Amino acid sequence: MSFENRVAPAGRLLIGELDDADATEPAGQIVLPPAPQPAAAPDDQAVHDRDVLVKACIDVFDAIGSNALRQQLLAALATAGVTAVDVASNTQFDPSHHKAIDILATDDQALGGLVAETERMGFLDRGRRVRWPEVLVYQFTSGEAQ
Repeated sequence: MSFENRVAPAGRLLIGELDDADATEPAGQIVLPPAPQPAAAPDDQAVHDRDVLVKACIDVFDAIGSNALRQQLLAALATAGVTAVDVASNTQFDPSHHKAIDILATDDQALGGLVAETERMGFLDRGRRVRWPEVLVYQFTSGEAQ
């Protein structure tokens, strides 16, 4: 295939016009490159892939016994926009932010409804909840048999 440059009518330069007989463009027609497209939003596959990786990292975090490795993984997740959510003990239990996985009976009325401890941290990926923090909640019992 050979290419040539020639001057078209009205002084326009046609660059790379095909002189082959099997060319699909009519001779002398100017073909403009496509207009630039705006940057595409992340596609569904990229979002899915990120979700899979973030969830896998969280599962590995749960399985790691080494505190140093857990901290290193938390730092890497934070760099990627994933925030760990740890609920402090004696915080008021809030079902819109916490998931109660068990109840601890207490005869101290002041502890009723408070978080006893976080069993598993929650995680947010760029503000979107990936996992609820799983907590143990104190429940006041009067100590009397029912």
